[in-house]
Amino acid sequence: MKKLLIILVLLIITGLIFIFYPTNQIINRDAKNNIPLNQERVNQDSNNPQSANNQQQDAQTTDGSSGFLDMDGGGGGGGVGGAGSGSESTNSESECEETQISYSLQNFLKNTTCISFDGLDCIEKTSFCSLLVTNLDENITGTFSINFEHYELGNQSNIIQNDLQTFALSPDQGETFTSSIMIQSRGENGNANKEITCTFSSEEIPAKILCA
Repeated sequence: MKKLLIILVLLIITGLIFIFYPTNQIINRDAKNNIPLNQERVNQDSNNPQSANNQQQDAQTTDGSSGFLDMDGGGGGGGVGGAGSGSESTNSESECEETQISYSLQNFLKNTTCISFDGLDCIEKTSFCSLLVTNLDENITGTFSINFEHYELGNQSNIIQNDLQTFALSPDQGETFTSSIMIQSRGENGNANKEITCTFSSEEIPAKILCA
């Protein structure tokens, strides 16, 4: 009877040892293994600058899109700056503008003379205009074109003749542009018998590029 009790007690103790020992061993092993593994990984990372840099880059990437956007913003700024450089070149071109050179139009004269009559009617008449054009620019030589329009006084739709005069003027040079036409007609309603006048318009003036 005593032997049976002893055997039973041994079996119980053995069972308890079998039940509790592996669990404690696993727990202790995990606890022991976890610490060395983490320490080893930290040590490896600290000893490996490339790995540390990679982790730092990963952290920056994970840090969010804001970090990426900042870089993109910097790149964008560079891009904008580059574009700005291109834009400055373009803007430089756009800030440069073509403008007419300085010039003067002076001493406009006009005159008509009837040189032939048929009774009381003028049948042959001259119409004369002149204008002093001066290139006031100190550097540019260019072509000036002035159009003289001879027409019936009070009826500009009745244009007798357009006369385009062109000269190349050097810096500070002046030239008198003239236009003289002959008008011939018969009868009271002929153009020669009408009062004729003249006007002018600038058709071509030299230009130069000015940059701010």
